[in-house]
Amino acid sequence: MGVVEIPYISDENAYEEPDLRVIMKYEGPIGKRLKDAFLAKGNEFVFKHIRVYVDAMVVVVTLVVVVVVFLLIL
Repeated sequence: MGVVEIPYISDENAYEEPDLRVIMKYEGPIGKRLKDAFLAKGNEFVFKHIRVYVDAMVVVVTLVVVVVVFLLIL
């Protein structure tokens, strides 16, 4: 068991691969093997879903800006 931390995600770094920190509850040989397996295979799964999240965030921010500009013009 462990935790994956993603320190900072924003539209500013939308197309950069985020840093992942994997913190294992148990640091023994099994914990190390699980951590290594995640970093080898699981991080692409996480990156894929982070990209979806960031893309959605960029769309929302863009829509908010458009609405604000539209309201200022009225």
